[in-house]
Amino acid sequence: MKNDKHTLGLDIGTNSIGWVLFLGEEIIDGNVIIFPIGTNLIKGVLEETKNAVRRNYRGAARNHFRYKLRRKNLKKLLQGLDMFPDFNKLEKPCAIDLYKTRANAIRQEIDKNEFGRILLLLNKHRGFKSNSKTLLKVNDDEDGKVSSGISQLKLLMDNNDAKTIGEYFYKMFLKSDFLYKDGNWHNLNEPFDERAELENKMHRGIRRENGRYVGREMYENEFNLIWKQQKLSNPELTGSKDEYDVI
Repeated sequence: MKNDKHTLGLDIGTNSIGWVLFLGEEIIDGNVIIFPIGTNLIKGVLEETKNAVRRNYRGAARNHFRYKLRRKNLKKLLQGLDMFPDFNKLEKPCAIDLYKTRANAIRQEIDKNEFGRILLLLNKHRGFKSNSKTLLKVNDDEDGKVSSGISQLKLLMDNNDAKTIGEYFYKMFLKSDFLYKDGNWHNLNEPFDERAELENKMHRGIRRENGRYVGREMYENEFNLIWKQQKLSNPELTGSKDEYDVI
């Protein structure tokens, strides 16, 4: 027995390690170590790592922080330009009134406080901007859905001769107002949704399943058109590029 050697056998897997120790041909000891599961099941089918879950929470917190910082910087700048609206003195308008102001702002002068209010509205939205080069690939379901939704909205804007998102939805509010007066609409504060109409659900308002995707460049275009028009009657808006970028 002096020449018998110890042999260690290992079975290494992704979720466990098994081992057994031999002395010659005799088993001395053995065991199995099972690692705690590192994934969460989504709807019992797909797996998501716990690190991915934490990353998603961190991403949401980071986006919220940036949103708050963006609002804070804009409010500070608007106050310096005497453009910050006094909400205590303003009557709460219907949604159609706000969109009417947005539609008018690309063609005519509006009150400075109303302009500030529009900027606060636009500042709430970021729009979709993909960093992926696969946005238009058909086999990418999520990006393909977003891209299709944005293209559809652009087509509807063109069909209604709307230069901006604000002008398009103002026209949809006018359509819902017309239907409401005929007893065919349910809420004056909800615009008519042509995307629902395409699916023969014309009496429904905006629903997420009909697509609500807006490209970031669409918000940027509206901002640029409004800024260009309002700059004609408000020389102080020709500030530095840094101020422009903050807004």
